Amino acid sequence: MCISVLQAENAHLGEQLKGVALRDASADETTIATFSADFSESKLDASLQLRISFVGEDAYGTPSTGRSAWSGTYASIFALIGAKLFEEPSESDVQQHLNKVVQEAMPAYEHVGVNETDFQSLKMKLLTLGLINLTKSNNRLCWSLTTNGRALIAKLHM
Repeated sequence: MCISVLQAENAHLGEQLKGVALRDASADETTIATFSADFSESKLDASLQLRISFVGEDAYGTPSTGRSAWSGTYASIFALIGAKLFEEPSESDVQQHLNKVVQEAMPAYEHVGVNETDFQSLKMKLLTLGLINLTKSNNRLCWSLTTNGRALIAKLHM
């Protein structure tokens, strides 16, 4: 009988460690998603293309709009946005920051906006790679760095 109680408790603790952790609904902050996969830096070398819309000027100085793409790797985009994640920003702040850093990388364009689907895919990739956590605080979805995310951003900025 004692062994079955310990086995049940062990199974319960195992479930708590490997899935999504949800806190009490009355708490101010709820962890929405975490991922405990084995971290592999080599997965960050995969190519990434973010579709963007932009406002720029044509050859005559007339404002024009269009679409283009930013190309790089998950490591390169994480290097650009990772330091911001130390602040545990809201998702909308992350998206604004991403737009800003992509615009800086593509100076010919003004008012760059990363495609929403690509932004959501990037979020899910960083989550499944074990670099970020998502929490809900004051009805806002916030991004934070995992231990692996903090270590990687420190390494990328050495």
